[in-house]
Formats: sequence, C-alpha cells, structure tokens
Amino acid sequence: MVDRDDQCREGHLREVDRVLLYVAEARLKAEEIAARLETEQADERFTVAVREAAEAMAAEHKRLMNATFYSVPANRDLGDLAQPPSGQERMAV
Repeated sequence: MVDRDDQCREGHLREVDRVLLYVAEARLKAEEIAARLETEQADERFTVAVREAAEAMAAEHKRLMNATFYSVPANRDLGDLAQPPSGQERMAV
C-alpha cells in the first residue's frame, strides 16, 4: 500500500521531471538556433552567446538530475549501505 508521503514524493518528482523536460527542450532549441545562426553567418557574438546558453542549460540539467533523482535524502537511514567496505570486501572485487 502506498502511503501519503510516497504519493507526495512521486508528485514532486513528476514536477521536477517537467522542469528537466523544459530545460532539455530549451537546450535543443538553442543548439538548433546556434546552428542556424552559424549557417546564416550571423554576427559571431550571437552564435557564441546562444551556444554558451545551450551549454549552460546542459550543465543545469545535469545539476538538477544529480540534486534530485540521484541524491540521497538527508533524513533517510541507509543502514549498511552507508558503511565503507572493509579491506577484505574491497579485495574481493
């Protein structure tokens, strides 16, 4: 049975996912525009600025993914998972 906290967390993750989608779409659009500006031989500062914006959006997308989907909540008990492996366990790999 799914409790209310899990439902809220799933809803919040869906909202974060929407933001990630918007950022990804904006990055793709910026890359397309930069390519078109380059093809049309627009002023180089415009092309550079739009390419830098696309790179910044890619970096922000990665940061948001790492801060949300791939991070561990501070209040979560991980038990044995949080313990570093012993010397013997490291050698077994």
